[in-house]
Amino acid sequence: MGKKPKLKNLPVEKKESKISPKNSPDSFMSLNPSWKFCWLAFDGQWGWSKIEEVKTWERIVKQLQNWESMKWIEILNNPRNHQIHRDQLDKNVQKWLDRRNLDDFETYSLHVGGKERIFGILIQGVFYVIWWDPDHKICPAPKKHT
Repeated sequence: MGKKPKLKNLPVEKKESKISPKNSPDSFMSLNPSWKFCWLAFDGQWGWSKIEEVKTWERIVKQLQNWESMKWIEILNNPRNHQIHRDQLDKNVQKWLDRRNLDDFETYSLHVGGKERIFGILIQGVFYVIWWDPDHKICPAPKKHT
C-alpha cells in the first residue's frame, strides 16, 4: 500500500458568519428610508385626520423629503429619532398594536419639530407611518429634575 499524501499548506475554508451585511438585522442602516402608509391611523387621539392646517402638512412632507436624502444611520444618530420600547408607549397605543398583531415589531419615533413626532414601525429600512403625535404624548419624555 502506498503512502497517503500529506495535506500541508492547504487553504483552510473560513466559515462565514451567520450575520452578514445581507442578513444583518441592522443592514438597513446604510439605506435611504422609504415610507409606507398601509397602517396609518386616521382616527383616534393620534390620528392623522386631526391635522387641519396646511402648514403642518407641508412641514411633515418637507421633513420626510429631507430624510429621504439621508441614510437610516444618519437619521437614527439624532437622539430625537429613536426606537421606543413597547412598555414606554401609551397603553392605548399598545392595545392598538395588539389588535393588529403588530406588537412584535419595533416602534420608532421621528422628530418633526418642537414636540411633534411621527410614530411608526421600522421593518428592513421601510418606515410604516402610523401616528401623528403633535404634543409628544404617545411616549412622553420624563421631566428633568422631578
